Amino acid sequence: MQFLVIRATTKNTDISKELKDFADKLKRNFKFTGFKLEKTTVEKTEIGKELSVKLLGDYSIKITPRKREKDKGKDRVSLAVEILRKQESKLTANVTLALGETQFFGPQSLPDGDSLIVGVSAK
Repeated sequence: MQFLVIRATTKNTDISKELKDFADKLKRNFKFTGFKLEKTTVEKTEIGKELSVKLLGDYSIKITPRKREKDKGKDRVSLAVEILRKQESKLTANVTLALGETQFFGPQSLPDGDSLIVGVSAK
């Protein structure tokens, strides 16, 4: 699993070079103008095993891969996703995505007025 921890803002129009390929998608899906990649984390897990990763500030994410299957010739994985702040659930979702595809979750408010967006992909 790969996690892109992104600080989104309306204070500037800067976009981290690592996010250039996602810039249009981020702008379209989230009403922000600037996107800074705070960190990238890569962790391994297995089907049915929960993975917890610290994100930014008080936020963390729990991911549990539910199943992996082929659909129309593509490998896909189903995930249970939970974003938490101080152990309190802020966002939950069940998604299925193609391996290598990035799904974005958020925004979650940060204390400085910016927001947290998390990109998740499975390999």
